[in-house]
Amino acid sequence: MYIFVMRHGEAAPSLQNDQQRPLNESGVAQAQQCGHWLESFSKRSKKPVSHAMVSPYLRTQQTFEHVSKITNIANVNENSDIVPNGNCQVMHYFIDQFAVKNNDLTGLLLVSHMPFVSYFIDEMCDIHTSKIFSTGTIVCLDYNVDESKGYIYDSFTPD
Repeated sequence: MYIFVMRHGEAAPSLQNDQQRPLNESGVAQAQQCGHWLESFSKRSKKPVSHAMVSPYLRTQQTFEHVSKITNIANVNENSDIVPNGNCQVMHYFIDQFAVKNNDLTGLLLVSHMPFVSYFIDEMCDIHTSKIFSTGTIVCLDYNVDESKGYIYDSFTPD
């Protein structure tokens, strides 16, 4: 299965409450570009993104809202484990269990934050690169649930 690890689009400058930072105009455009890329990837691979998990922060929710207008992902869950300081090992285990319980899972989109996205890629692929994600970047993992391991298959960074 494919797992798409996405950092939210560009957000407004830091406010007193980081969780409530909205996307700015550039972030909206980035999210829309990502939606088109995901839709194109799904058509090429013939594996649609069937499920999504989104951080509860406003900027990730808004990013997903714009992506989903293009991709039409039906199964969406808010997940408080994919916040900036989330535990990557816990999330790795959770995704393995989630995949086993959801037979219709063909592709999973995670919309999250730095540094979580960087550490999560390392955890899922058993590598130690700590990739820096620009806003809106998506990294696609080809993930084998039986082996509980993936590798970086593709990526996209919007303009």
